[in-house]
Amino acid sequence: MKNKKILAILLSLGMMFNSTACNATTKTSTGQTKTTVTQQKQEEVKIPKENNKLTEQQVFDKLKKSLENLKSVTANYKVKVSQLDSAGKETGKGNNVDITSKIIYSDKKDKDGFKTVAKMYDETNIDGVKTKAYVDMIKNKIYLDSDQKGLKEYTGQDMKPQTESSYIGMVKAFSLSTNLSQDKRFKMTETDTTYDFTYKGKNGDLFYMVDGLFGLGIELTQLNDVEINLTYKISKKDFSIIEVTHEVKQTVDNINYKSIGQFKLLSINDIKEIEEAKDLK
Repeated sequence: MKNKKILAILLSLGMMFNSTACNATTKTSTGQTKTTVTQQKQEEVKIPKENNKLTEQQVFDKLKKSLENLKSVTANYKVKVSQLDSAGKETGKGNNVDITSKIIYSDKKDKDGFKTVAKMYDETNIDGVKTKAYVDMIKNKIYLDSDQKGLKEYTGQDMKPQTESSYIGMVKAFSLSTNLSQDKRFKMTETDTTYDFTYKGKNGDLFYMVDGLFGLGIELTQLNDVEINLTYKISKKDFSIIEVTHEVKQTVDNINYKSIGQFKLLSINDIKEIEEAKDLK
């Protein structure tokens, strides 16, 4: 694959370390309960009556408000990036990314009044190459395991944890879509347990807003030519984003690329410490 932003697709799936292939990515969700809709059979989820038949703006407002209760999150996301031939068929095996991440938030707020990351840990598998990363933002320490021999403190100067594309950042960007013209906004449909926001077509403005979740853009100067198929599922129970699926197609330098992926929320507010890092000093 060409060294445009294709490498970033594999490395910037949320929070990443600059100049390294070891991610510290996290996607988070909110709510006071310890379990989410994603962990239960749909028919077992009890939805409060007042959470049904809401307007699009009401859903956005509740999504934003749900961030106030955010304490921790566990999530998984998978992405596959491929080149396509002239017939639209995949060539080669492509690149596969699988990340399971955990994050703990602090009560410290950023300049916009949103909670900031305290600790984050992830296990990453990129085409069979496994790495682990842990970041303690309170102690300002980074730990890496790229050889399966355990986490070790990183003391170099060329790595800086990025948290702008965390779940909170994703919600903020997602909410900005309400400022777009009606023809460029997500279309909302209601199910028994979720509000689904979907867009299919060419939409550079919308794509740029939601790009942070998967790091999908290959050539950011040609976003208006990107074909996107995005769906965000928001739980009626706690108004967290429980799933995001995407398919993106883009042509750069006469080469066709396709990215498909899924973000899935596993749990919220169920961890007080990251067990994998409990013995670190």
